[in-house]
Amino acid sequence: MWDTNKDSRLTLEEWNHGYDNFYKMAGNAGYEEMDSDHDSIVIFSEFSRIFKGEVIFAAWDFNRDNFLDVKEFANGIFINWDLDRNDTLDREEYRKFEHEYLDI
Repeated sequence: MWDTNKDSRLTLEEWNHGYDNFYKMAGNAGYEEMDSDHDSIVIFSEFSRIFKGEVIFAAWDFNRDNFLDVKEFANGIFINWDLDRNDTLDREEYRKFEHEYLDI
């Protein structure tokens, strides 16, 4: 979902797109912090140091009961898709992200 050109590396542009649109709630880790070897490319091991499933789980566990119910899960996805934060999805927002979650 972040690696838009599927080359197993994240460019700064891919990072910014993914971070801005999907995982801002996961923390304040910046691209420079993520790129631990400072080669201007983030590989999976560098990425996974910061963004682990537990971070997203905690962000989406709105009632802090250590479970994600269907409403919390749906709300977590919705918050990521609602780019203009107006509590609705327009067709453009939907089209932008449907392939990220619905591509089977």
